Amino acid sequence: MPQLTIDHREVSVPEGTTILAAAQELGISIPTLCWVENMPPNVSCMLCEVQVEGVPRLTASCATPVRDGMVVTTNTPDILQNRRMILELLLSHHTGDCDAPCTVTCPASFDIPTMLR
Repeated sequence: MPQLTIDHREVSVPEGTTILAAAQELGISIPTLCWVENMPPNVSCMLCEVQVEGVPRLTASCATPVRDGMVVTTNTPDILQNRRMILELLLSHHTGDCDAPCTVTCPASFDIPTMLR
């Protein structure tokens, strides 16, 4: 089992585990919008990026498998600034194409927004 360090805490996880899942094992929260448990990684929001020692760019934690000896940092001023920029870009270009919660969870499957209009 690969052993890695995340935010100065060591963890051993099964081969093929992602950085995101390893962080969750330690109780470390990495924000993400596109990750869904038991689904293949999407890597579309890029909000879960972390710094991996020896890698010059930020890395998507939801799609990056751990390696033995990996050293990961999840929370630095640069990472936080990058996440803020990503959220600002997502919100500035969001056209409201999401399904409304009342439509998604309506037990009768009614299209409530259309009914209201």
